[in-house]
Order: sequence, then structure tokens, then C-alpha cells
Amino acid sequence: MTDPAAAAAFASSRLRRLVMLFAAAPLSLSEAAARGNYDLKRLHHHVGRLVKLGLLKVCGIRPRGGRPIKIYRAVSDSFFVPEELFPRPFGEELAHELREGLAAAAARSARGLLLTVGPNGEPVGRVITEPRETRGTFEYWRVLRLSESEFEQLKAEIDAVLRRFEAKPVRPSHVYLVHAAAARRSDDSGLVDNP
Repeated sequence: MTDPAAAAAFASSRLRRLVMLFAAAPLSLSEAAARGNYDLKRLHHHVGRLVKLGLLKVCGIRPRGGRPIKIYRAVSDSFFVPEELFPRPFGEELAHELREGLAAAAARSARGLLLTVGPNGEPVGRVITEPRETRGTFEYWRVLRLSESEFEQLKAEIDAVLRRFEAKPVRPSHVYLVHAAAARRSDDSGLVDNP
């Protein structure tokens, strides 16, 4: 993909899901609305936009009394969008939603930062939460000292846990955003481990 406007559509989780819904099968607007749980009026607007961007096309017409029904399909079964064409980094939209959810839970909780002095005189900070006020959220931060192989093991174990829960059968329940990340610190001078 080389068109920045089309790439920008993939930065929106709603539009991205919509394109991939039509990549899976040719659908009418009412079929897509039912499968994706979309409002038909809003869906009509988004599909029109995606057709103009060249990501969806009309692939058929179903005759009926009155206006015929258009059948839409994605122009491809898969799309590669170079990172440099994204208007913001991958996952930024979900990260923003997650931060808002955590902030809302924090506002409802007795939450704060407990600062103490460690056994060697180093500063130690710990986030304090009131568990009954933060139902539906959690946030863990850890400073870990790992070898390369231990880091790869941690990465594999976290991936396995997330995949296990992702593979559970779909049933009526709450939807949670889960983000796990790790990055090597560029400078660890003056930093301390967890208490």
C-alpha cells in the first residue's frame, strides 16, 4: 500500500475491522451490520468512505423490488501497510483507550504513590490501590533484571497466556483491553529494582 489516505483508514480500529469484515466475505450493508454489530446508517457512511479510498468495491448487485442491494467486498484478502504510512504508531488508538480506562478507575479509587527509602538509601516507589474500587482494571509495573534467554522466556510465557485467553470460546462477557510490553532501559544508573 502506498496511499497515505488509505493507510490512515487502517489506523482506525473501526475502519480496519470493517475492511477485514468485507475481506472475509462479500456482504450487503445489512449483512455486514448484523455480523459486525454496526449501526446501519453509520456503516453506510464508513463503507462509502472506504469505497472512495479504494479499499472496498461493489462486487455484485442483488435485484429486489425497489432499489437493488449492493454487495461489497474488500479489494484484497490481505493488506500490508508500511509503518511509515501510519499517521500514529501501531496500537496508539488502543493504548489511548486503555489509558483512559485506567485513569477512570484510578479516579474512582484510593490510589496513590507510596514513596519510601530502601535499605541502601535508594528511593523506592509503589503504587497503592484500593482493590474494591478498581474492579475491572489492573496495572502492574516491574523492573526485572534478566539475561537475554530469560527475557525471551518471559516474552514466550506472556504470549502463551494471552493466546490461551484469546482462544476461549466467545460468550457474553465483559471486553477487556490487555497490553503487555517490555523494553530494555537505555540507562539504568541510579535506578533501583522493585521493593
